[in-house]
Amino acid sequence: MKTVKSFPNLYKITKSKYTWCIEVVEDDSKYFIKTAHGTIGGKQVPHLKEVNRAKSKDTIKDQAIFEAKAKWQKKKDEDGYSTDSSKTTIIIRPMLAHTFDMKKLDKPGRAVNIKLPCFGQPKYDGIRCVTHFNGKEIIMVTRKGKPFHFMDHIRKDCLKVLSKKFKGVQSWYLDGEIYTPDLTFQQITGLCRLSKTVSEEDAKNMKKLKYCIYDCFNTDDLSIPFSKRVMLIASFPKTKTICKVPTTLIKTKEEIEPLHDMFVSEGFEGLMLRNMDSPYQIDKRSKHLQKYKKFVDSEYEITGFKEGKGDAKGTVVWQCVTESGKSFSVRPVGTTAHKKKLFENGDDYVGKLLTVVYQELTDDGLPRFPVGKAIRDPDY
Repeated sequence: MKTVKSFPNLYKITKSKYTWCIEVVEDDSKYFIKTAHGTIGGKQVPHLKEVNRAKSKDTIKDQAIFEAKAKWQKKKDEDGYSTDSSKTTIIIRPMLAHTFDMKKLDKPGRAVNIKLPCFGQPKYDGIRCVTHFNGKEIIMVTRKGKPFHFMDHIRKDCLKVLSKKFKGVQSWYLDGEIYTPDLTFQQITGLCRLSKTVSEEDAKNMKKLKYCIYDCFNTDDLSIPFSKRVMLIASFPKTKTICKVPTTLIKTKEEIEPLHDMFVSEGFEGLMLRNMDSPYQIDKRSKHLQKYKKFVDSEYEITGFKEGKGDAKGTVVWQCVTESGKSFSVRPVGTTAHKKKLFENGDDYVGKLLTVVYQELTDDGLPRFPVGKAIRDPDY
């Protein structure tokens, strides 16, 4: 086989150090995308896929190069890989939650599930943020590993917590969300994405942002149970921008519903449940952490848009599509001015993902009573 096009090796560091590579090769006038992955110094697992049709390019060769480049870029942008193999590129991704099912509560068996007593916390509607001190500065990244810029008011307080509580030990991380009830989710996302310049209005709004911490962990000992981790958070020094997320001990099944409803009445999305003895599981959706919400939300691709009618004239109505290819319309949340701005710039959002909140799916698989919550940035 002859190499037609190769791309730089990519690396990812979690508990182990992984490498991934991709290239386009030719054999007997046929073109293949060849990948290999594994731990550095260990066995590399190869995979070969033939490209036999020019879907969007003039030739099969160009199509193969196009697809390989897209795979390489996705691995780099979305999966936490880097071209830098040095240890400074370590990316720690947070533990994610499963959906809570009341029927499985305390169900006997080997499967991990929520067990009583457990801890309950409000579910925030902010941007996930993992923070640590690398020996020189405070590093803040999203759940996808993208860095936060600016937010010096939060960095200052994070340094205070990490230096005083953990003596600057670099293996300790803070886990929480950038949030404020004074701004919409879309506004918070916009501020978190800023990387070059900040307007006077942005700077004013950015000062409203808080860092709501609901967990912490030590990469040198991930087995430390949540019952101890939450006690550490409770002992953090008081600061202006760091909020310690309230944590409630839940002893009985009957306490779950009222606690959920109380949090929702206070403006939160729902309830997060955590096992008392749970370890921290990096870059994993853990059964030890479960979310309980009475409404459903899913992401759908925006395929187009139209103008609202009557009082909604000049505002946007999104056209979305389900995985099965069925189309439906959905109006976004927000002020009239915000929805008019979305309509004026509607073309910019076609092809992006819209988080849609709905009551349930119809028999046709369409969201019932859908509301467009936010246009999702895949990095946040």
